[in-house]
This record gives sequence, C-alpha cells and structure tokens, in this order.
Amino acid sequence: MISDDKFIELITAAINRLTMESAEVQWNVKIERRQFDVLATIQAGFYHVLIGFEVKHKRRAISVEMIDAFVTKAKDANVHKAVFVSTSDYQEGAIRVAKRHDVDLFKIAFPTNEFRLPPITVLAGDGSPPFVVQPEVRDLGETDAHRVVRVTLEYRDGSKANLPDEPSQMTYYLRKTSVEGGSSLLEAVDPLASQPFANGTSLVRRVVFGRSVTPPDNYFFSSGIVTAIEVEIMRIRARVLDADVRVELSAVSAQVSYENVLTGQKFETDLSTLPLGGASLEAGKFYFLYHPLRYFYVDEVVGDSMTLYLVESFQDGQLFAAIMTSSVKYSVFYIPLTDKTITRRLEDRLAKMKAR
Repeated sequence: MISDDKFIELITAAINRLTMESAEVQWNVKIERRQFDVLATIQAGFYHVLIGFEVKHKRRAISVEMIDAFVTKAKDANVHKAVFVSTSDYQEGAIRVAKRHDVDLFKIAFPTNEFRLPPITVLAGDGSPPFVVQPEVRDLGETDAHRVVRVTLEYRDGSKANLPDEPSQMTYYLRKTSVEGGSSLLEAVDPLASQPFANGTSLVRRVVFGRSVTPPDNYFFSSGIVTAIEVEIMRIRARVLDADVRVELSAVSAQVSYENVLTGQKFETDLSTLPLGGASLEAGKFYFLYHPLRYFYVDEVVGDSMTLYLVESFQDGQLFAAIMTSSVKYSVFYIPLTDKTITRRLEDRLAKMKAR
C-alpha cells in the first residue's frame, strides 16, 4: 500500500489523465531541482505547456504561506500554469493570493451519498459461458459504530506484536488465528470492541488473556502464549449498506469529486475507475489495486497479454490467490509497489504458490 498523502497525489494525477487526454501526466517530478507532486505536459502544435501541481492532504485549511511558497516554486521552475490541490478548505487570504498570481485552487472530496460495487464475473458450474452482473448496493443511512484500529498482543516473554491495521487483513487474522481451547482470536477481541462507550472518540481496552495463539502464518505475529490483549477502538459514524450479494466491504468504492474552488466547476467519478498506475507493467514486479486490496506479481508480458499472479487478497475473512491473464490495456489501473517489507512477504507467498 501507500500513504494517504501519496494516494491523494495519485488521484490528482489520474483525474487529470482522464480530463486532459492529450496531456502526459506524471507523478512526483522534478524541474529545475523543484519537486512537483503532479506534472502535466501538453504539446500543442509548436508549443510545450507545463502545468505544475502541488497536492496537500491536510486537516487544517491551506494558509497564505503555503500558497506563497508554491507561487515561488512555480516561478523558479518556469511552469506555465500552477494548480494547488487540497483535501481541506482554503483560508480567505490564500484564495486572494492565488487569484493575484493566477493559481487555480482545487479541492478533492469523497461524497458519502453513493456507493458502488465493481461488476462481478460469474463462472457457471455447468460449463456455460461466464457472464457479468452489476451488484446493487443500498444505503440504509448512518449509525453509531465502533471501529477497531489496533490490536496488540503482549507475549509471556515481554514482547509485543500488532495485528495488521488494514481492515481486510485484520479481519482475516482475527478469524484465522486459533486460540488454545478451540476458539479464535476474534472471539476474544469482539467483546472488547462491542462494549459501548459514551465519552471521547477513541478508547483503549486491555484484558488479561493467558492462552496460546497460533496464527495462520508468521508474517505479522508469531505463535506463543499471550498474557494480555490491548484493543484500541474508535467511535465513528458509519453508513449501513445492504447488497444483493455477499461481498468484502472494502470492495465498495465511493465517489471522488474534484472541484475548482474559484469557479465552482466540478468533476465526479467512481474512485475504482481511476487510472492510478502507469502506462505499462514490468515483468518481475509487484503491483496492487484497491477496492478490495489486491497484490499482484507480473510473471510475463507478451504482446497485448500479461500473465499475473494474484498473490494476496483478503476478502470476507479468506485469503485469495490465483493465476490469471489480462489485457495490457488495463495496466493503467495497477499501482507499483515500493514498500520493501510488503514485497518480502509477497515474494515468500509467491515462491510457495509456484512450488505447489
């Protein structure tokens, strides 16, 4: 995976790829020793036009100082158009400075009024051709809910280990980790997470345990006697969704909006349809997709076809792996994996897949 900051940068690049088809849109580029989160290059006849983007994922409103610094950067790099993109609002002074220097201001948001599932290909057991269906998702409104954001195991030798915090991974390891006596780790954590709490937005609960645990593998934590379990819970407002199929909740994709703060012009699309990756995939490399989170290894690329290993994807508490072929035209959706820790885990899983 990547950080939220980088994800917002990739979303910005992808939206501009969709809306400026003739432009070459790059992520994380340096010009004259100045770094731009996104750079769009347009060749119009004899003219070469550069559009430089600064992308911020902040809680607080964008300040005058941040716009001033970006104006200086854009002038130093000689870009022809400067665009500032943020997930937060802009201070009034920042808007005035942007107007004075002809800097466009955009805001990225994720409306929660519409959710979609990607189309599902159904493989019939009777040998008839596969067919595609579009699942229906119904929004039943908001409710108070508890979200487990951290589970820490304290071992008898004094060491500690955290379960993965990505939701689909945490669900898998809670369900698949067996506990002495025949239960699962989920059965130990669920009562801690279910107890209501009225004050504050988060709470840490700790329980003395004193039993051995055995995970399905040792990638995140090991077998041993756990003396205590600590659970951090966040109280949130959540939307209740209903669907006509049983699905992994992380497969649900929300909308993303990209709005010009100065003009009100807005672009909206389904987050899962954005081309977040590069133009092509390289054999021997790992990539990933969101909604749900899936890690792939590119085994080979021949002509218009590529052979992929789905190395790891946790869905509905199960680990999925597969070998598949796909068209190279879908390369633009795959995000290159750069995390070395995750890569080592995937390399081990891949070796076990190929050894079967």
